[in-house]
Amino acid sequence: MGQYKLNRIFKPRHVAVVVRFVLAHSQSKPVAILQDLRGPKIRVGHIPDPGVRLEPGQNIILTTQTVEGSEQRISISYPRLSEEVKADDRILPADSFWDCRVRSVNRC
Repeated sequence: MGQYKLNRIFKPRHVAVVVRFVLAHSQSKPVAILQDLRGPKIRVGHIPDPGVRLEPGQNIILTTQTVEGSEQRISISYPRLSEEVKADDRILPADSFWDCRVRSVNRC
């Protein structure tokens, strides 16, 4: 199986990569290809120097309000996040630099 990350715009060069993969790996066997579409960009807001330290499993509030980032609360750029996630969803803000699990959603 091959995984190929795509953005929302499928271009001819993507087809060429997939065809080359199939030709190189098929040898009369089935070939599976997983198309990985990225989700929306979720940018984080201002975090003062020297940054914040987050520990694995730590609870933190992600908010669309403009706040200075801290260990308790950080601004994000995606205004519909609270409408699109539910408890136990996984989100990857900051270009997947963070790996977060949603504990609860407050739509206020």
